[in-house]
Amino acid sequence: MKSRWVLLSLFLVVALSSGQVPTPVPVLCYHGFSDDTTGAGGKLTEQYARFEAMLRFLARSGYRTAFPEEMPTLRETTLRPVVVTFDDGRKDQMRAAEMMNRYGFKGIFFIIPARIKETPIGSMTPSDLRQLVRWGHRVGVHGFAHKSLPSSVEEADSSVSASLDRLASYLPEQTAFPNFAFPFGHYDTVTFRRTAAVYSYLHTVNPGYWDGFSNVLPRMLITSDQPFDFFKSYVLEAALYQPLLMPVTPDGATADTVEFRSSSSLSPQRVELLSVSADREGYHYAIHPTGSALRTVGSKVLLDLREHLEIYYHDTRGVISYALIERRPQGGIMYVSPGVMHWVVR
Repeated sequence: MKSRWVLLSLFLVVALSSGQVPTPVPVLCYHGFSDDTTGAGGKLTEQYARFEAMLRFLARSGYRTAFPEEMPTLRETTLRPVVVTFDDGRKDQMRAAEMMNRYGFKGIFFIIPARIKETPIGSMTPSDLRQLVRWGHRVGVHGFAHKSLPSSVEEADSSVSASLDRLASYLPEQTAFPNFAFPFGHYDTVTFRRTAAVYSYLHTVNPGYWDGFSNVLPRMLITSDQPFDFFKSYVLEAALYQPLLMPVTPDGATADTVEFRSSSSLSPQRVELLSVSADREGYHYAIHPTGSALRTVGSKVLLDLREHLEIYYHDTRGVISYALIERRPQGGIMYVSPGVMHWVVR
């Protein structure tokens, strides 16, 4: 345990020397909503009642919703920040926005510009977007037609040009659109650089915490097949985040074996892989032991992703969003790496 605190101290020193103070921030990602999610809407549909419970929990625990661009100011306060986001621009999110209003909370609503019409079915209208902005929420970009950027040149091009033009025409009141969420959470090193050149903050669906200052935000995807306490614990344990393994292999790269740098006496036998990508059983946030797929070579830690996917995931799975974790003796999860995404040749 002492070595972990030494590593955390080194992380703080590096951040302080660069003028940045790391503030582990929980980031939540919602999709659809319904009064009753049993048998309808899929695992990405949340009950309004459980969303209300999350808002109540955040308020009572002293959290304040924040936009990423506000973090430099919030670091100078004692407030506990949380970022709440919504993907796909669904009509049922308007009721969720009204619920947030009652708590004084604000969220980022990531819109698919190609689906915004005056009379769409299930999607927000331009007047809905304007209402969100009047309430104090922000609108972000979620691709253009919700296609995977690495597999569609057209989508990648439109996401950095046509998307902004269309949203700006709907929302002259919102002068900037600094937030972008990758459709399906997919990106590679090329599309990452392209979007980073246009947007200040890139939102993934990689599990874990945001450090409070980098341009990449991991987000915990809210799923109905996980108990409420899973997400509650995620929020509460943000202050205990200890990034003991730092990825050397670029995030979004194609790599059968991923390299991490370790400065601790971490035991590979205790490290597990938490993935938001559905496993063979169809479960999001599946946790599996790394076993022989994880090994140490000096100060390096190597993860054989191909071996891990062959054991626990479908043969067609070629991309995975994940974080390395340890289970706390008293219960709960300790994230020992940032959330990342890698492509694997199968």
